[in-house]
Amino acid sequence: MTLIITALTANKIVQASDRRLTRFADGSIFDDEANKAVCVSCKDAYFSIAYTGLASINSKKTDEWLLDYLISIKAFQIDVASIVKELEKHLTMTFRPLPRKYKRATFVLAGYKNYIPFRVIISNFERENIWPPGEAQDTFLSYAGWMKKNSHPEKAYSVAISGMQQAFNRGLIRKIKHLMRSRFFQEKESKIVADKLVSFIREAATTPRFGQYIGRNCMVVTMTPNPNEREKGTRTFSDVFSATSQPPTASSTSLSTNSTGRKAVKSALGSLLSRRVWSFNLAFPFLLN
Repeated sequence: MTLIITALTANKIVQASDRRLTRFADGSIFDDEANKAVCVSCKDAYFSIAYTGLASINSKKTDEWLLDYLISIKAFQIDVASIVKELEKHLTMTFRPLPRKYKRATFVLAGYKNYIPFRVIISNFERENIWPPGEAQDTFLSYAGWMKKNSHPEKAYSVAISGMQQAFNRGLIRKIKHLMRSRFFQEKESKIVADKLVSFIREAATTPRFGQYIGRNCMVVTMTPNPNEREKGTRTFSDVFSATSQPPTASSTSLSTNSTGRKAVKSALGSLLSRRVWSFNLAFPFLLN
């Protein structure tokens, strides 16, 4: 189960995820360098899709399965709303026959449409106002959020956590709250934000019980409102060093190489959510859960 952290501001998007795949039976490591993101350019937007859940679908690696599906529906020719609708339906049909305990999955889209940052979460287990996330359901639902047109670009921001959210303890929450108060996400360049999100993922990987499902090797996708700017790209992070940037193709769909305690955490996460509602139109039920 992957941990995905997505930070959106008016001038950049940074989406970080770990690269570990574990076996459901015993939690042992299956792959510690898996690609878990796909970069897409469609009719009216460009965005990344990171996933958490099954390592493979229909005998294909999940990222390859996702890429093949996007190509099959000619995603580069249709709008992002249609992509979300089609993906939601297709995921529901594909996952329905699977055993319930194996099919928890979330797909997180983050990108720009007409220079406006947006995020869409498609999930069969992360639901509105439910904490902790429950068992997988038969239906995938989507939740969308976007920046208000009248919000101040220098102030607007949003941070969301998806996947293995239980690994985010109160210490990590306090660190993110501090960064939010200091305008870190709005003012720092993408590389610095990426390094910080990776450090959060690695710290979450040390959490007892849940940390074993999160890897220290990470990948990050960064974007800016102008798809031609050089800052856009993907980066991978190993235990030793940060790799160089690999900009995804802008004109086509492309594969990115790539109990009491819980109540206390829920309360703290809820307070973080309330601090961001003023700057974004949000339909996300589990921002920072």
